[in-house]
Amino acid sequence: MTEHTAIKRIVRTGRPADAAAIAELCHAMFRETHTGAFAFEDMDPFLDEHFTKDAVLLDMQRPNVRYHVAEVDGEFAGVVRFAPTPWPEYVDDPDTFELARMYLVPNKIGGGLGRALIEAGVSQLKADGYHSCWLHVWERNTRATEFYLRNGFYTKADVPYPMGNSAPVGHLMIREF
Repeated sequence: MTEHTAIKRIVRTGRPADAAAIAELCHAMFRETHTGAFAFEDMDPFLDEHFTKDAVLLDMQRPNVRYHVAEVDGEFAGVVRFAPTPWPEYVDDPDTFELARMYLVPNKIGGGLGRALIEAGVSQLKADGYHSCWLHVWERNTRATEFYLRNGFYTKADVPYPMGNSAPVGHLMIREF
C-alpha cells in the first residue's frame, strides 16, 4: 500500500521576516535568468543594490509595493512583487502596476505556484480598483514569455531594457482585468 501525504501550499502577503529569503532567491534567479542579457559589470551593482535583505525590507515599506510569497510544506518557494512603477509609453492605463519580479525556487517550477502568485497579486489590484498590470521579460527567456502568455498577458511592444551599458530587448507585456 502506498501512503500519500498532502502537500501544503500557501500563497500569502510577504512579511519582513521573508526579506532574506526573497533577496536570496531574487539575487540568484536574476543572475541565472539574465546571464547573457546584461554584462556582469552592469548586473552586479543592480543585484547589490536591490537584492539584499535590507533593500527588500526598505522596499516593503514603500507605499503600494506588494509582495506575495509562496510556501510549500512550510518552506519558502517563490515570490512576486507588484509596484506602482511609472508606466512606459506603450501602456495606455496610467493606473497600472508593474509585475516587477517573479521567481520560484527552481524545483518548484511547473506546479502551479507561479500562476497562484500572479493571481494573488491581480486579485489585490482588482480589489483596489486597478485594471491592468505590465511587465518586461527578456526576449530570449522563452519559458517565461510562454508562461505569461498562458496567464493572460499579451505582448504590446518589444523595447530595450537598459541597465548600465547593457540594453537587451525585452517584451513589454500587459494583462488587463
